[in-house]
Amino acid sequence: MAITADYLLRGVKRRITDPQHQNRLENADILAFADQVVQAEIVPIMESAQTDFFVTYSETPIIAGQTEYAIPYRAVGRNFREIKIKNTGDTGNVAWRNVPLISIENAYQYYAWTNIAGFYFKGDVIQLVPDVANITAPNSTIGMWWRLPPNRLVEFDLTAQVVSIASNVITVDGVPGDIEAGSFVDFNQAQSGCSILGYDAFVVATSSTTITFSSPDDIPSRLIPGDYINLQGTSYVLNFVPNECYPLLETLTCRRACNAIADYEAMKILDEDAKIERENFKKLIEPRIDGEPNIIVNPRSLARGWKFNQRNWLYGQ
Repeated sequence: MAITADYLLRGVKRRITDPQHQNRLENADILAFADQVVQAEIVPIMESAQTDFFVTYSETPIIAGQTEYAIPYRAVGRNFREIKIKNTGDTGNVAWRNVPLISIENAYQYYAWTNIAGFYFKGDVIQLVPDVANITAPNSTIGMWWRLPPNRLVEFDLTAQVVSIASNVITVDGVPGDIEAGSFVDFNQAQSGCSILGYDAFVVATSSTTITFSSPDDIPSRLIPGDYINLQGTSYVLNFVPNECYPLLETLTCRRACNAIADYEAMKILDEDAKIERENFKKLIEPRIDGEPNIIVNPRSLARGWKFNQRNWLYGQ
């Protein structure tokens, strides 16, 4: 099953129904509490397991003379999991080169070695040193691994469910009013896991039951009938989070709702539930695989040291 906005709303209302106060909370308020829980509690717990639940990949072309490149605007914490340079040759062969993080104080040294690339953070961009376009093959890109957070939850009436796909046109069960020509949308997987299959796709045109994009390439290859299309940054399903997280999500959402209606006695009870559910959830997500150990490679070992030093000299690895 997938954790949907409607499923969560029903669960929360079952636990905190209070005729005297409940009319003070709209569905949008409850979902806003859930989004806060995901951002402040669930994502940090899952990140602490260091098992890359939210990691995605994107590429940015390297442009001659341009040394500053933006961090993806949706990246969790405004940071990266990894950065590398991808060189694609004329034959289609791909070669990767490492891009080490360097200190601002030592950046000047890299300008003296034009075959070594590095980067440092400068506000909300990364600064490459030296001018990397001059030391890489044509058509090189910056490969970025970063964490894409779950989208904000919305109800089903703000969702288009995929019926069929034909070239660059998707037929849906109905197009919500907020999705129109000129808007940007995300594609959300309906099955458990609920990945964000694609994001920031530009809508060219809509009808009552169709959404048209510029090209078939704008539509994720993994999108199938039953999946959801939502306005950019929103989703009917909770993205990336395992179903086993639901008890904790519901409890913490109820706690915030009770705080909003000043039901402090209920908050104390929910705190006890959340303590147990939080520990259980941590146990379920770590380790992510039981049968394979995490292999640590020492690049400076006697067997690899000479090769590491050679690559460090040539490529900054």
